[in-house]
Amino acid sequence: MKINTILDESDKIRAALDETSDDNDRRQREILSMIESIRKAREAISSGDDNDDEKGNTSVALESATAILEKAEEAFSFHQYNTALNLIINGLARYKSDINMMTDIIVFGAASGRSDLTEIYAAKLLSTPRKVFTKRTFVVLLEYLLSSSEVTENEKEIRSVISDFNSFFPYEEKRIAFEAELELHLGNRDGAINILKDALVLYTNAQVCAKHLAQLEIQMGDYAMALEHCRYGLACTSVEAEKDFYSDTDTTAFLLFYKLLCEDYLIHHKFIAGQALRFEAERIREEYKLLRSKYESKLEDYLGEIESRINVLQFLIADIE
Repeated sequence: MKINTILDESDKIRAALDETSDDNDRRQREILSMIESIRKAREAISSGDDNDDEKGNTSVALESATAILEKAEEAFSFHQYNTALNLIINGLARYKSDINMMTDIIVFGAASGRSDLTEIYAAKLLSTPRKVFTKRTFVVLLEYLLSSSEVTENEKEIRSVISDFNSFFPYEEKRIAFEAELELHLGNRDGAINILKDALVLYTNAQVCAKHLAQLEIQMGDYAMALEHCRYGLACTSVEAEKDFYSDTDTTAFLLFYKLLCEDYLIHHKFIAGQALRFEAERIREEYKLLRSKYESKLEDYLGEIESRINVLQFLIADIE
């Protein structure tokens, strides 16, 4: 008889034995005891398998912290935010001081709506020696701190992190962008603009700073200068920068968007002066359409505005002789 069959019949054997108390059945009872032991062992194994299935990718029975991080970041890339978060939570139970996991839990926690975790681990990072920070750790921590409603209260601490970012990674231009953002939070717009302009002189590839500077200039109505800085930012776009995990991958999309807004504004002023050329207006309209198709996900919040500008240009084109 197969083992599985024996195990399945054990309940019937027990019922039959319960009907008699004859000592001659002792051997059968011993057999039943052995069967029960086997069944319990089998159930324990089965239970362990079920637990593994339930845990899925959140099991910490992985070979290394790197393996956990790879699985978590893969899950996150597929928008499986809770899975990614659980992997990191379990990973930190084993690798409590892993700087990459502490960084990831802030990102994954925010995506999963777990502000409690992001707050806890941001505080832990602030008390962690900065010498173990990666570039991404500095970026994630500063993004978190600058998104808080308590930037003014935390100014000293934020400046300290920015200063250390500069000390350990002096050629990372995002440090300057964060410094400018802090000035904006403190109400110092002119100071922020000067910081960003200096960055374009100090660095040959300050694309992120160019984007922020163009945005501020558009808000101030300085479209000609914003257009110049958009062109600068687009000139220093590189494939390597776009692939960098901690880089601002939306930068190119926004530089293109801001450039079109500036050209759109300027061509309307040319139209008022009787200087607008039809082919220029048609080019801007078609570039809006191309931007919409190529960067729809990155510019999701601005698709309505883009559609509106396309329609307005259509009317302008009809009026240009």
